[in-house]
Amino acid sequence: MKNFDQDTVKRLETVTVIVVPGYANLDPSSRKQFLEIIDEALGERPESMRRQLALFLKVLNLAPYLRWGRPLGKLEAVDAERALRWFQEAPMAKLRQGFWGLKTLVFMGYYGRREVWPEVGYAPEFGGLDV
Repeated sequence: MKNFDQDTVKRLETVTVIVVPGYANLDPSSRKQFLEIIDEALGERPESMRRQLALFLKVLNLAPYLRWGRPLGKLEAVDAERALRWFQEAPMAKLRQGFWGLKTLVFMGYYGRREVWPEVGYAPEFGGLDV
């Protein structure tokens, strides 16, 4: 991934497993596609936005220390979901917006892979409309 270092990618994948449980079952090729889709989308964004996203992933990873004494990736599934749900419904708009932006990016990476399209009933027609 060009836009993130390995630690940031690991944090992204930790969040992804919680948000999209099917991610844990992906083979290495599908995981690579997931990261490539996200990397391409981030490449079109300003560097400052990429830094903010990397910082937000650090916050998501470390915030559970305040309640559970462990980072997000070391929590039981129910507590990890609870921690992310707090960000999703946070009283501060910036935290909610950041989480929903991240969640959108994760969904784009996961559901943007062509092999998932039939599973979700997506059948785009690339030839355009015949009128």
